[in-house]
Amino acid sequence: AKTVTRPNGVDYYVRKCGPHDDVAALREARDKGIAVLAYGPPGTGKTALIEAAYAVDGQTVHTIQGTGDTETADFIGSFTQLPGGEFVWEDGPMLRAMENGEVLYIDEIAIIDPKVLTVVYSIMDGRDEYAVTANPSRGIVKAQPGFYVASACNPNAPGARLSEAILSRFLLQFEVQTDYMLAKKL
Repeated sequence: AKTVTRPNGVDYYVRKCGPHDDVAALREARDKGIAVLAYGPPGTGKTALIEAAYAVDGQTVHTIQGTGDTETADFIGSFTQLPGGEFVWEDGPMLRAMENGEVLYIDEIAIIDPKVLTVVYSIMDGRDEYAVTANPSRGIVKAQPGFYVASACNPNAPGARLSEAILSRFLLQFEVQTDYMLAKKL
């Protein structure tokens, strides 16, 4: 079986998605600017697939782990206090991914409050920019070439919900299931 090494050093075993390799299909989706939403039960390899597809050639996958408590600041960043009492702005994963032209991965996106997810609308609707209102001196952050948004979720998790507005931005939505044939081979 063909493998791709993930950032943690663990091999990801490439699976077939119809006649295509899943990793190659996701890479092509990124090349074409088609945002992906992987869904399926826990433990089927959604995150592993995203990392195998995008954490290559020195690229970082900037991850937001969605929970019911995820806030806008978890995406864009916030002011933090230094030991001396001074406050400094620290960019969040979304702004870092935008400025570095890398992947923003929103894991368990369906658990995040839909009102919070409005933070990604302007970066996924063709404008490719975000006005940092929490820190006006930061201004407007423009996405650099290569910036890309991918996400995953368990649609059957308690409280899972995705608005039409966010779903419409993920043009490639696909189910990830356990590959029992691969498990048998291994």
